Amino acid sequence: MIYSRDIINFEHLRIKGNMKVVIGTHNRDKLKELMIAFSSEDLDIELLSLDAFPDVGDIPETGKTLEENALIKAREVNKVTKLPTLSDDTGLEVDALHGEPGVLTARYGGENCTYYDNVQKLLNELEKVPIPNRTARFRTVAAYVDKEFEITAEGYCD
Repeated sequence: MIYSRDIINFEHLRIKGNMKVVIGTHNRDKLKELMIAFSSEDLDIELLSLDAFPDVGDIPETGKTLEENALIKAREVNKVTKLPTLSDDTGLEVDALHGEPGVLTARYGGENCTYYDNVQKLLNELEKVPIPNRTARFRTVAAYVDKEFEITAEGYCD
């Protein structure tokens, strides 16, 4: 997922130079993308992945919305690390399926499903939907949490 300035509004994040921010992910590609985004802002920020914090266990995404899941992850990582945290959740929203799979995108095909399982289930459900009506978007909600402040922002790609 490429983070754009539309999703990360630096003026509202209260991120100052010469500080550490934990990125609530083990995904190295996501961390690299965020490092690029932050470096273009001329900020002196050290981004840390969850790999640097073995005390942070698996965080269940129990929210009913992408925003709730992003906040759940950011709050938990902030609580354990005591550092400002930026986390996100992303989902695919298919118009013909009334916004599904949405927050359940990663588990759409069932528990412990594969990417292939998710795609197959989606294609099966869209089988009778004419191709011009198969519109969708990826939506990402980013959450920033520190000891005094929380904010979320979202972006999407149709």
